Amino acid sequence: MRAILIVICLIALPLLAQPCKPIAFEPLPAAIVWTTPAPAFDAALVGDTLVVETKSSIVAIDARSGVKRWTTNIIHADAAGRTDPMVVTHGRVFVNLGRELRIVPLSDGRLISTVKLPRSLRMLEGPPLIGVADNSPQLGSTLFALDDDGRIRAQRIVRNVEELWLDGETVIARMTRNLYDEAPEMNVVAAFRTSDLALLGQFRAKGADLQKIDGRWYIGDTPWSPMRSVDLATGRLGGFLPPKPPTDVVWGGATWQIETVTSSEKDQPACDRLRVNDPATGKGWTIDLPFAVTNTLHVAGHLYVFGGSDDTHHFLAELEWRSGRINRLWSGIPMRLDHMYLNGDLLVGIGIAEGAVGLRIH
Repeated sequence: MRAILIVICLIALPLLAQPCKPIAFEPLPAAIVWTTPAPAFDAALVGDTLVVETKSSIVAIDARSGVKRWTTNIIHADAAGRTDPMVVTHGRVFVNLGRELRIVPLSDGRLISTVKLPRSLRMLEGPPLIGVADNSPQLGSTLFALDDDGRIRAQRIVRNVEELWLDGETVIARMTRNLYDEAPEMNVVAAFRTSDLALLGQFRAKGADLQKIDGRWYIGDTPWSPMRSVDLATGRLGGFLPPKPPTDVVWGGATWQIETVTSSEKDQPACDRLRVNDPATGKGWTIDLPFAVTNTLHVAGHLYVFGGSDDTHHFLAELEWRSGRINRLWSGIPMRLDHMYLNGDLLVGIGIAEGAVGLRIH
């Protein structure tokens, strides 16, 4: 799914934990291999190629060296510079320009085609390529299944789509009900086959946030709510995950499994308590980090945690996924990292409107 801007907000709950006390750990200076001032609105890492969407172009960057491989210009209909989604798959870059889909090869960026669409897409996800268009002035949305040449393989009129998830050959949509008096639940969750958009199953939900935890799908009212298993092919709901300890902080990027549970008080040293919950027991480990957490990346046995103590001082921590033991803490990251990818011994970071950076972590 696409990354969103992360915010931290306090909620009025009684004190649930001991004050956050940052660990005593001497940071290492970040080993910056390369930086490039390519202000990004979207990004994807495919092999050793980092694809960055800017306000007016698609830029391919060698993820090992930071060297620009190619640039191709794109046009955005929004004069404010807000860009539309980009999908990189099957050796091609697909850029949603509203009623046009621009397709360029990952190898050299030379234009393959610009495909006209019957409606303006406001979502594009993949692989496989699934687009969403509003039906305004009529109710609802239209789902489009597209092939690698941008041709429409199937389309289906559905309720208003709020969010999409893809799982292999299944697309899951969270949709709002059409009429306020239609039912007490706010949402309908439906699964469709990506090849022909045939309906596989659907059910009503008060809220609907889907998460994949340890290889299985779960659903809850919010990202941090109690989660229960769901069979996407049938819509059947299973049992709940074990209850987890409470939290007095809601982090906009939180999931059921990774969350911050408390923060330092005003005028105290920067500190966020990060907790990772075990889906088998509901229990987890915590660590008090000397910065406000704004992004995480879980890769195999490690969890990379990014954040800052203020607007200019940024940190990156490498933790053991199972135990929370801190291996390394780096300071001097040159920008806020809104996207993070791992490429061998490099962590590649993207800062919205700032650029890209390659950091050596091994």
